Formats: sequence, structure tokens, C-alpha cells
Amino acid sequence: MYVDSKTMDKSKLDKFYRVRLSNDTNRIEVSCFGMDAIDSELEGTYSDVEELPLWIRERLAVLMVTTWKPITKEIAGVGRRIDKTTFWIYSL
Repeated sequence: MYVDSKTMDKSKLDKFYRVRLSNDTNRIEVSCFGMDAIDSELEGTYSDVEELPLWIRERLAVLMVTTWKPITKEIAGVGRRIDKTTFWIYSL
């Protein structure tokens, strides 16, 4: 993950989620990262977007309309799109 140390709020790195969409299986893989990531109940594989918590779905919807071509830009309070199928989503 690219982090611009000049503009990034370091508190966002305490817990954030990588959401990866699979084009082949239509599954969604959620992984938690950061200092507060231990025992995250949201980690795992989901078979449908509707299974994700509402706050993740809302942030994912915002990021889906952004460009995936590098260098992507952070959306404050939401996250960043990394590529066509991978997103970093900031925790509540």
C-alpha cells in the first residue's frame, strides 16, 4: 500500500481493511490490518456484497466509482482504490 506520509492521518493506520473482489467467483475477501487488527470479526470471505456491514458497503460504493489506474488518490474518511479489484477501507 502506498502511504503519503505528508498527508496521511496516522490514526487511520490503527485499523483498516483490504477488500478484494473476485471476478471469477464473485466472492469478497476482507482482511484487517493495523495495530488494532487483532481478532477482527469482519475478516473472512463473503459470497455477496449484501453480507458486508453497511459502513463497508457504503465506502466500497464510493471507491468503486474512482479510477483504479495508478497513482490512485485517497478519499478522506473512506479509503483508497488500489487496483481494479482491491480496496483499502478505513475503519469507523
